[in-house]
Amino acid sequence: MDIIIYSDKRSRVHRLDPRARIIAAVLSSMAISICHEPRALAFALIAGVLAVSVAQVPIAAILQRLVPLNGLLLLLSLSLLFFTPGETIFTIGALEATMEGFRQAVITGLKANAIVLLLAALLGTIELVDLGHAMSRLKVPPVLTHIFLFTIRYMSLMLAEFERLSRAAQLRGFRPGANRHTLRTTGYLVGMLLVRSYARGERILNAMRLRGYTGTLAFDGELAYARRDAVFALLALAALGALLGLESK
Repeated sequence: MDIIIYSDKRSRVHRLDPRARIIAAVLSSMAISICHEPRALAFALIAGVLAVSVAQVPIAAILQRLVPLNGLLLLLSLSLLFFTPGETIFTIGALEATMEGFRQAVITGLKANAIVLLLAALLGTIELVDLGHAMSRLKVPPVLTHIFLFTIRYMSLMLAEFERLSRAAQLRGFRPGANRHTLRTTGYLVGMLLVRSYARGERILNAMRLRGYTGTLAFDGELAYARRDAVFALLALAALGALLGLESK
């Protein structure tokens, strides 16, 4: 569940200022989300593949995110294909596949994969501390910064805790099914998870207060834009211009 998938500083992308990467990730995601032309989205997908390649993100880490995403997109595509009104391509029983539905499925798939690839290359290569530092320097409200950082940091721990509770229930003979007992047991598991999460949060907060925490996070070091960041900004703007140009044609 951690968005940080490859933070070892080995590639040109890792040497970029994290603020520049965050801004580029936000702008590119917004631009891709408003595009509807397949050629523009294909360009965005190619840009995402190139970004991942330059960032040297491991293929296994990318597949770990793309496989579940495309599994969900497959179900969504089938829904769009057969339930979007338009020109019929073929029929399966009473279901009619339409050209408009096929187009919407392709557009949705290209958008989702392009955004995930770009985020993996730009944000997934930033260390958690650097990400918080960059968000702070970009004037993101401190509360939002804290919530975001702690959510990323402790989400995996909460999932591990839920897995332990689930295994304990299974060792006591629990077998999930479509019945009231399953709903009641799941409710107990979620409730216990909330109680343990709250208790863990209290312990973490007390430990932070003992170390001088006063409501703000202190980040070591300074962030400074360099020449490579200016070059990156020009390349990013040129890519966004090409994307929007293909969209408007």
